[in-house]
Amino acid sequence: MSRNPLLSTQYTGLSGRIYTIEHVLQEDVSPPRHVYRASADGHKFILNYIHPVNFENLQDVNNRLRGNASHVCLAVDTIPDKSMFVFKHFADHLLTLAQKDLPLIVIKRILKKVLTGIAELHDWDIVHTESK
Repeated sequence: MSRNPLLSTQYTGLSGRIYTIEHVLQEDVSPPRHVYRASADGHKFILNYIHPVNFENLQDVNNRLRGNASHVCLAVDTIPDKSMFVFKHFADHLLTLAQKDLPLIVIKRILKKVLTGIAELHDWDIVHTESK
């Protein structure tokens, strides 16, 4: 089994933080889709490649929402020369919760927070077609 040459690769974010790739989560060639788990300063992050055509627009959306959307997961940093957004790493995702037998009150609370996030996007005339 060969070792992935990207592991241990380092990228520097606009913030100056240095991210070291630890794991390749997704790497597709066409269309290009690269998602990596990385670490920096003792914390884990997700590095998400954004096609260069969309990078500036999504960076603008991210900046408009910063401080105005408490229910939307925003990038914490960017790596412009690699066209990547950096997100906090979460140990799990909503799908795992959805597959559990949760009490109705918990399901309602989760749905309310998701819908609040979508409403925050709409307040800024932003439509997102993929909610996680």
